[in-house]
Amino acid sequence: MSTNSRETGLDTLWEEIRRYMGVCPSFFRLASADPVVARGLFDMAKFAYLDSPLPSIFKEKLFTYLSRFCGVRYCVTRHAAFLLGRGNIAGDPACPPLTPEEVMALLSEPFPERDQLPDILLSLETMPAPLKDWPAYDSMMGRHLRIACAVIFLEPGRSAKWCAALRRLLGPPQFEWLLLFLAFVRTAHFWTQVHASYDEMIPMASERATPDGDAVIDHAPHLVFEEDIEILFREHHALVEPLLQKALDATRFELGSQLQAELQELRTTHRLAQALKKSEALLRDLYENAPDMFCSVDAETGRVFECNRTLLEKTGFSREEVIGKPVFERYTKASLAQARQSFEQFRQSGVVHNAELQLRTREGKTIAQAAREMSSCRFIATRGDRIGRCPSGPVRA
Repeated sequence: MSTNSRETGLDTLWEEIRRYMGVCPSFFRLASADPVVARGLFDMAKFAYLDSPLPSIFKEKLFTYLSRFCGVRYCVTRHAAFLLGRGNIAGDPACPPLTPEEVMALLSEPFPERDQLPDILLSLETMPAPLKDWPAYDSMMGRHLRIACAVIFLEPGRSAKWCAALRRLLGPPQFEWLLLFLAFVRTAHFWTQVHASYDEMIPMASERATPDGDAVIDHAPHLVFEEDIEILFREHHALVEPLLQKALDATRFELGSQLQAELQELRTTHRLAQALKKSEALLRDLYENAPDMFCSVDAETGRVFECNRTLLEKTGFSREEVIGKPVFERYTKASLAQARQSFEQFRQSGVVHNAELQLRTREGKTIAQAAREMSSCRFIATRGDRIGRCPSGPVRA
C-alpha cells in the first residue's frame, strides 16, 4: 500500500470515528501503522461497546468506573470527558452529559472493603429475577451490579458465584453482552498500557522502505490526551487530581487480594499445625501407654532422650535415672558387648536384625528381651533422618 492510499484510508477511518464518537481518540491512532488493524480495532469497539444493547449512560459510567483500576490514566480520563459532553456518550449523541459534580462523585466512590462483598453477592443472589430492565446506575441495585462487574473484571478466576448471580438476574443474552463489554474494557486497558510502556522508546518519525523500494515515513503515534481533554483540565481543576492520580483503587484491591490469600494460607497452616499437634498427642499417648517398653536413643551418642511409662514401671528406674544416661546402663553385663555391637551395626548400616539381649531392673533382676517375646523392650534409635528400633525384630533405616 502506498503512503498516499494508506493515509487516505486512515483519514477516512478517523472521520468515521469522529462522526460516531464526537472526537477521534488517540486510542485508535495507535494502530496507524496498519489501516487493517486500525479498522479492526474500531469494529471491535463498535460491536462490544458503541453498538452494544446496554444503556448508553450505563456503559459509559461503567467504563469510567472500571478504568479507575487501570494504572495508565488515559481511559478513565477519556471516558470521563465523554460523560462531561466532550464527545458522544458511548457513541450516542442524544445522551445528555453529566455535571462535573456527578463525574467527581463517580471518580471518588469508594470501592467496598473485601469483608463487605459477601453481603453484596447475597443481595444479588436473592433478588427477584430476571430483571425487566437495566437498573438505574445510581440505584442500590445499580451499585451492586457495578461492584459485581468490578469483581468479575479484576478477579475473573474467582468470580464464578458473581457470574452466576448476574446471569440469573440479567438472563443469558444480556449477561453475555455484559461480559463482552467487560472484555473490551480489559482490551482497552491492555492496549493503552502496552503502548504507554514503550511509547518513549519509539521515535516520533522513522523511515523505512516498502517492498517496491519506496521510502515511507512512519509517524509513530503516541498515546496522548486530545485537545478537548486539555481544555477540560483547564476548566475543571478539581477533576485533574482524581483523573491523573495513580490507580489507588487497583492498588488497594490488589493488596486486599494479597492479604486474603495470605490469610487463607495462614488459616491452612493453622489447620495443618492443629492436625499435626493432634497427631503428635495421639502418638505420644500411644508411645507412653504402650504395653511394650519403649526407649528412644540417640544413635550417635548412645544416650537415652525419651522412654515410656511401661519401661519405668518394669525396670523400677525413675525417669531422671534413665533420661540422658547411656542406654548401655540398661543392659546386664552378659549382654553389654552384644548391645554395643548391635548399636555399632545400626550406625554403619541403619539395620539391626534379631538381637537377643537382657535388661536389668533397679533391683538387679534380669528381663529377657528378644524378638520372640510379645512384651519386649523396643529401643528406638535415631540417626539423622534415620529411625530404627533395636533390638526387638528387624530395624529399618
